[in-house]
Amino acid sequence: MTPMDQLDLSVDQLARLVLPGGALLVASDGGHDPDMAGLTSAAIEIAGLTGATVVLFDRSGSVSASLDPPRPLRAADLDRFGRSDLAAQLRAFCQQSVRASGWLAGGRGTRELVTAVELTRSGLVLFPPDRASALRRVVRRTLPYYASRIPVPLATVDAAGRIQLVEPLTRP
Repeated sequence: MTPMDQLDLSVDQLARLVLPGGALLVASDGGHDPDMAGLTSAAIEIAGLTGATVVLFDRSGSVSASLDPPRPLRAADLDRFGRSDLAAQLRAFCQQSVRASGWLAGGRGTRELVTAVELTRSGLVLFPPDRASALRRVVRRTLPYYASRIPVPLATVDAAGRIQLVEPLTRP
């Protein structure tokens, strides 16, 4: 299998990767890009099956530098930081009976992603596919690169809801 190969999965199969009551880290752009709707739908469905908390991972702001230690944020916290767009997304998840929090990353590097995964105890990361314009706001490297550096599986969900598990790069 080459690094660009991806394995198609169902929401039920993805849900098995998340511990009941655990967390699911989901890329977010603050709700601006309609191509991210598939991610939102999949996250709601997985959270419903597992009871997981959805952690919306947003890299479009620079607030995280003032968060010491870095931590998940509630909607009220996001409003205080001027991120009412992300706060509105959290409230929409809550209206669907899904626990949700936000994570404001300070950069697009791997360290920010790994820190968020570890501190939220996320069992799965969901991103838009490589070809999505929204992805460029979230990452600066390829998805197989990130999949090889985070301690949990990485999957993509496109606007139509097609889910693919990203195969990590193999290290020589």
